[in-house]
Amino acid sequence: MPPPPDADDFRTDDELARAHQRGDAAAFPVLVRRHEVRLRAYVCGDPAWAGGGQLLVGHIWTAADRNIREGKLRGPFRGWLFKVAQAVARQHAGGTPTPRAERLATGFGKLRRAKPKWHRLVMWVSHGLNRTAVAKRHHITKAGLKERYTRAVSAVKELPPAGTGDPLRLHLAGVPFDSARLPAWVERHLAGDHLGELIEELLALRPPPAELNFDSWFAPLKDHILSGGLAKVPRKALRQLLADPRALRHLQTAVLVGGGRYWDAVPRSKGFLRRLSGTRPAAPPPVDSRTPAPRRPAPRPLPPEPVLLTKAPPARKPLPAGVVVAAVAVTAVVSVVLVVVILLTTSRGE
Repeated sequence: MPPPPDADDFRTDDELARAHQRGDAAAFPVLVRRHEVRLRAYVCGDPAWAGGGQLLVGHIWTAADRNIREGKLRGPFRGWLFKVAQAVARQHAGGTPTPRAERLATGFGKLRRAKPKWHRLVMWVSHGLNRTAVAKRHHITKAGLKERYTRAVSAVKELPPAGTGDPLRLHLAGVPFDSARLPAWVERHLAGDHLGELIEELLALRPPPAELNFDSWFAPLKDHILSGGLAKVPRKALRQLLADPRALRHLQTAVLVGGGRYWDAVPRSKGFLRRLSGTRPAAPPPVDSRTPAPRRPAPRPLPPEPVLLTKAPPARKPLPAGVVVAAVAVTAVVSVVLVVVILLTTSRGE
């Protein structure tokens, strides 16, 4: 089943891959968004990369990018991507047990020697055995069974590594005691990034006595699991799966490569999404193939108009008060003389 289309790109995976090969820089980030969740879950499902995998995921995307550009894509994209992941993982395989695996082996070994009943209790519960039957075998109630299981797991969890005081984080501590919730608990580990750590714990608890024939186990359940999860898997088949942790890895590969949208909707923790953002390759900026129209040069700004500066006339100095009085007196005298002259002239004419 093809993945759901992105809101911003409705092309299929193969169309995006061909576009990326042609140089479309916007195509590869869409492929990353579609498959990064499943790819990280796959990488962290390997006990060799349990609890990490950021560096390996980056190598896988780099190899996928290079192979697409070189025209080496063969078959449907998702299946091809996981083949690339397997090849890159083999190149970077460490081959030695992780420090966490060594601590788990030491812790469960001490529990088996010091409290063998507690060890058997943890093994039975974690393998999905009927809780009522286990409680009867230990002559305790279901409530007492849960309390004793918690104490047994805590005895292992609190063992610090050499030189530090950090306790172990055990996923077996979260095994649900309600058998109806066990399938959903397994699904979250298959789709999340802690399956490798859970496999480490189950292998340290007890090495599987015999290897489960996964193909025979999976064939009659394939359609139900790929389309609807583990809800319809019989309890006996689920116990067989948990008794051989290596089969969990095979089942994870099957659901991540061929699983439908049900597996995309399995709840994932906020921590998973936060760690996922650290493995995202840097997306190149999208390239616009359209040729931009040539721009006309902007006109040069006109020089500012010259401002003519006019020189103000010099201010007149005020006349002295004496001069003003004298001028007024002279004017009055002249006026009187003119009046007298006019009167004399008039009288003579009569």
